[in-house]
Amino acid sequence: MKIRTKVVSALLAVVLAAACALPALAAPVAAERHVELEDAGEFESNNIRIMRNALLEPASNNSAYICDSKGQHIADDDIVSVEYLEGGLYEIIKDGGEEVNSASLVSEDGKVLIPFECAFYKWPNDSINGSKVIQNRFIIAYTGTEVTENQEEALFYTSESFVTLAPGKDDVLYKGYARIFDTQENKFVGDIKLERLDKYESVHIVGNSILLQNDDKTYTLYDAAGKKLRDFNSRTECSPSAILEKAQSGSGFTIYDDAGKELYSGEGSCSVFKSTSGYFQVYEDGGYKIIDSSGKQVLSEKVDVIYEEDHDLFRVSKDNVKQIMDASGKVLAETEGTIMNTDAGIFEVESGVKEYTLVGPGGVITDKAKEPKSDIYTVDNSIIAFNDGSGYLTYDENASYTVFGGSVLYVDPRNDSAPALYDMYTGKKLLDDGFTNASKVGSRIVLEYDSDAGTRYKTLAIEVK
Repeated sequence: MKIRTKVVSALLAVVLAAACALPALAAPVAAERHVELEDAGEFESNNIRIMRNALLEPASNNSAYICDSKGQHIADDDIVSVEYLEGGLYEIIKDGGEEVNSASLVSEDGKVLIPFECAFYKWPNDSINGSKVIQNRFIIAYTGTEVTENQEEALFYTSESFVTLAPGKDDVLYKGYARIFDTQENKFVGDIKLERLDKYESVHIVGNSILLQNDDKTYTLYDAAGKKLRDFNSRTECSPSAILEKAQSGSGFTIYDDAGKELYSGEGSCSVFKSTSGYFQVYEDGGYKIIDSSGKQVLSEKVDVIYEEDHDLFRVSKDNVKQIMDASGKVLAETEGTIMNTDAGIFEVESGVKEYTLVGPGGVITDKAKEPKSDIYTVDNSIIAFNDGSGYLTYDENASYTVFGGSVLYVDPRNDSAPALYDMYTGKKLLDDGFTNASKVGSRIVLEYDSDAGTRYKTLAIEVK
């Protein structure tokens, strides 16, 4: 049998050895946003290191302990693997030998949510958009029950280094079941156990409820306690906040809330698209329009294609031109080039050779930005704030720039000047209190300070308001 923990343990051993050999290193979005940093804990240590997006303290036998923001061990057992799952959660794995169920789910706050009793954990597919977690309440926990050679009855597969939902050559196949864990209530959702789980379509989160696809491709809605709310047909889709059931044949649709209550029925062809506000698109008279869950038309202009909506800004195509349009139908920017949505919630519209128009919730920020580094924009060689496009820091190609969470800029001048953190929305300097290094750990920032007793670590939570 392939044992994934041995390979992961060896990998962690290399990382730990390298770390020990090194010296310690120094609701809707408002148009005007700002960042606040909240103290989440601090400690001093000569042993704890930042690696694999976590705070780890080396243990014996090529293993480590995962630590919280106060330097305390989160789990009693040492681990051989750690993976940050986004949303403030970690999957940690201990050396379980032949046992595949050796993974625990813990939070960056230091809580053990599920002990070492599952094989692995995974957010539902539509809960993740890139590195952004759309909902961080419900996560899927997979448990293996027995090895099988029948791929049709296998729930998941293990290789020498990881667990996967797609089989590879020489993988070990496992029968088992998946359960849905409520991280808010710290318990599994009712008695729901899924032995057959399509990795793309089976589990959807709608508000505070779970929409599950059945074997016959129909859907059933459950509340957070696992109580069945209602059934839906096989032509059902959902947004993060509402459910769309299309007519089984022909046109027509009905929109429901997360409790299964009917909100609106309409005619025509309706579908879900990428939307932070839970909007739907309806095709009629040769074009698309946008409605909310009550059927109210949101985007007044009909367009050829609607790619996405982000806080009432729409990325669309009309007459073969790509545009950013507000809800009134006003075109804020257009291009025959590319349009990208950044981690900061800013649309980057290509306006020339390596030049961009930036559009945020408040409208056009600037129409002459350059991007010397991903998610950093300059005008006349000054790094600009996302709220109003004002310059707040001269860009230095010799300095090091790192963006945390799309909102905080870490600048290391690489000279005698002190490192600092900046609010990327306002341009305000947030901190330059003598820290020697800053790292992203989970969803937070960990600062390092030199001290006589070792390295002092300080953890800051990022709040965008």
